[in-house]
Amino acid sequence: MSKNIQQLSIELDGKDANFTVTREHFNRYTNDINMNDKVAPSQQFVMRCTDDDSKTLVKEFINNTPGSEIDLAGAIASEYKPDTEFVVKKRSSTPSK
Repeated sequence: MSKNIQQLSIELDGKDANFTVTREHFNRYTNDINMNDKVAPSQQFVMRCTDDDSKTLVKEFINNTPGSEIDLAGAIASEYKPDTEFVVKKRSSTPSK
């Protein structure tokens, strides 16, 4: 499976909920979230990623657990996005010849 598509499971109330996360899901979530609107984009991201066999479980969990859509979105996004490290080097201010 491509790095751009990942499958994962999260245990909710003792049952596994299955998710398939794509780069499109992740990018859309990242673009949609803003300072004034976090809940709706989080819930939409979670539901877009939820596999059909887990939709009922996830919907019930979100409806019965206030704020869980934000926590679930964070867990899914964190698992999807790889840890990256960069070394930033300053360029010389003197033009090269």
